[in-house]
Amino acid sequence: MIQTARTPSIVIDAAIAEYGARRVLMRSLRVLFLRRKIPTPKGDALPNHLRRDIGLPPVAPPMTGWDYLR
Repeated sequence: MIQTARTPSIVIDAAIAEYGARRVLMRSLRVLFLRRKIPTPKGDALPNHLRRDIGLPPVAPPMTGWDYLR
């Protein structure tokens, strides 16, 4: 079965028919103005194989309980 792409006006009309014009308008304005900030990854949070791919040195493994006593 071949699916055809629906035009945006058909999708909006279907959303308005299901949820109402006010809810669709308020939600679309909320999405438009309150965009989420995508957190930027920090170099320390990357695993060693990704750090190696971008040219960063590997991070030493975290110290365990006995390593503190040495």
